[in-house]
Amino acid sequence: MSESNRGQRLRPAPHIISTVVLLAGLLSGCQAPDSTSGDKVAAAPKASTGAPPKVLGLKPHDVQELLGMPKLVRRDDPAEVWQYRSSACVLDVFLYPEETGAQQVRYLEARTVAAEPARTDECVNDIRRTNRLPT
Repeated sequence: MSESNRGQRLRPAPHIISTVVLLAGLLSGCQAPDSTSGDKVAAAPKASTGAPPKVLGLKPHDVQELLGMPKLVRRDDPAEVWQYRSSACVLDVFLYPEETGAQQVRYLEARTVAAEPARTDECVNDIRRTNRLPT
């Protein structure tokens, strides 16, 4: 270093600093979550994941025995949708006709009262508790 530059620091150009900061921010989003951390983020469940197997395939009479009377029945040909509610969740039970014409449960969908995805097994159990049915 020359005598005139002594004591001065070299400073990177501002655009290099901003590029490095931007890249660091972008790359931090690619980091895998730490399984040991206390902040756990649950993945949104698939609609029928966790559904009690005893609900899928049931006939309407069996659904009523299991969950009680639906709060709402909607007909969307060819399906019939029965809606059950508790203080924590909403459960939609989709009944479709079989080849014989008899209806059976083909699909379930659960959500929180705030319309966020919910676990169907937990919602079924909550509805059974709400309707005072044995779990």
